[in-house]
Amino acid sequence: MDAHVAAVLMAVAFHYRTVDPDYVLEDYSLPVCVSVESFVLAERGLVDDSLGLARAVMAVAPEPLEGITRGEYVLHIRKTVLDAGHAWSDDDNAPVIPSIPRPRTEPVPAPARVPVKAPRQPGPEHPRLMLVPTPATGVTV
Repeated sequence: MDAHVAAVLMAVAFHYRTVDPDYVLEDYSLPVCVSVESFVLAERGLVDDSLGLARAVMAVAPEPLEGITRGEYVLHIRKTVLDAGHAWSDDDNAPVIPSIPRPRTEPVPAPARVPVKAPRQPGPEHPRLMLVPTPATGVTV
């Protein structure tokens, strides 16, 4: 059993474990689920032939017993994968990405402050506001 076949079996097991595990495994369910998971791997570009992969998976998949539940069938899939020498994680939270990005730990430099010259309001010394002595105003300087 190669890694792609094991990956499809593990994906099928994950589906059966998370979606209605107490339901009885129907005759059509396994081929449909295997076909879908094989197609998903083909869509990701990991395999070229999803039909060939689905046939390889069905050839090594354990034979479902009459009246077995989907959750019980997962145990049979697990045994098949482990017997073939592939790893199986019991931890749902096992890391799938080697390292997860984390927040920065080094201090972020503060933006440089540039002094801004505030505009001045015109005051009494402003040339436009100064009273110009004229004979009409009678202002003397």
